[in-house]
Amino acid sequence: LINLFEIVPERYETFIEVLSFLETKRPFAEVDALLRGRDILSFGLESGDRPMQPSVFVDKLEAAGGIFYDNGWQITAEGKELLDTIRERKNESE
Repeated sequence: LINLFEIVPERYETFIEVLSFLETKRPFAEVDALLRGRDILSFGLESGDRPMQPSVFVDKLEAAGGIFYDNGWQITAEGKELLDTIRERKNESE
């Protein structure tokens, strides 16, 4: 998961938000609604290019082992552990 976050650092916050959102099992339609229309979907694209689909975030998090599908998308144990670590570090730095 860490490697995924480092590929395009500008997408880090969105990946973390999706992981957090999926601490509760949700259908893809809810993830799509969360991300649809956001500027991050157009980040790094040329003018006139079509924006990324929200499904790209889901696909990448699933491939990295952060989420899985079981009658809804949800965070894996590994994703939860990473999210907890990120939250702890954030709290320590505040």
